[in-house]
Amino acid sequence: MKLTDIINPWGALRAARKDVAAREADAAYYERELSMSHKAIRDMHHSAAADEKAHALKTHNLKAEIKRLEKIIAEGHYRNPETGRLGRRGEVFAK
Repeated sequence: MKLTDIINPWGALRAARKDVAAREADAAYYERELSMSHKAIRDMHHSAAADEKAHALKTHNLKAEIKRLEKIIAEGHYRNPETGRLGRRGEVFAK
């Protein structure tokens, strides 16, 4: 305890209150930052899961499109470049 605290206890009380208020503000700030970082991590996990779902859906759609195009090719009629005639279904001629 200082001599000024004995002479002016209200000043010491005021300084102590300022110190407590500053510490509470720091604690609140760090708590807010911590909750924001938890929220950011949670959002990152959600967006990663959403990206994974979107990638899986896109892959599935592309595979379905490949199958559809392969079916069209398998059932298609191609012209023989040497004779100009149409070949049998699915028959492919080398160039």
